[in-house]
Amino acid sequence: ETNVIYAENDIMAGIYYAKQKAIERNQPLVVCLGIGTNMGSHDGIGPLCFLVNEVSATRHQAITVPVGNEGISNHHYFGRNLDLEYGYREQITITPRNFPLSFRHLPMSSSHFAMIGMATIMDGYPLYYEATNESGLSAAGLNFPNLAYYGKPLPNKRNLAAFEFIPWLLSQFQSVAEVKSVLPLLNLVDTPFSKALQPTPLHWMVADRHECIVLEPTKDGLKC
Repeated sequence: ETNVIYAENDIMAGIYYAKQKAIERNQPLVVCLGIGTNMGSHDGIGPLCFLVNEVSATRHQAITVPVGNEGISNHHYFGRNLDLEYGYREQITITPRNFPLSFRHLPMSSSHFAMIGMATIMDGYPLYYEATNESGLSAAGLNFPNLAYYGKPLPNKRNLAAFEFIPWLLSQFQSVAEVKSVLPLLNLVDTPFSKALQPTPLHWMVADRHECIVLEPTKDGLKC
């Protein structure tokens, strides 16, 4: 009875109030949602999710969410920051279980795990910056300029374009251990998404509740 409890509409009212004050004063806005729980729908389509997404996508506005208040509950958390002063129309994106995912050098996958993350949707395809699947496996792409190496498709390899890497990993695997077991079979190739979207030099952070690794595409293969 001594706990302070907030309804979702209370949180939304607070965010909206802070946003209006920032506009009135012509100041940047950072909202810290330190509400001590991970309760909610977790599907990214509720009213609070839409408001948080709107605020986060606005220049000079940000939402932060502290973690650790449920440290004894066996949850795990995954996050990164994307320090860019411009956007790519990214949005919270859900790829439902068994939604057809096409790959340039591999068969289409229509039997896979669901995933949620931040992505730009181009021609109906989710270009994920980071995402987590329903088994708790997470992945994020980070800038790797002048170091990332993408080769040509090779026989007897699973050839993947860089933009396909996150959806392919999260559609197939449940753990970092599973990901590590297939690394010798993978080959990241220089296939562009389109003429306008050439391959971005990236390396990837991959994590589950037990461990976290970084995968780097080199001339000698994908290194962990």
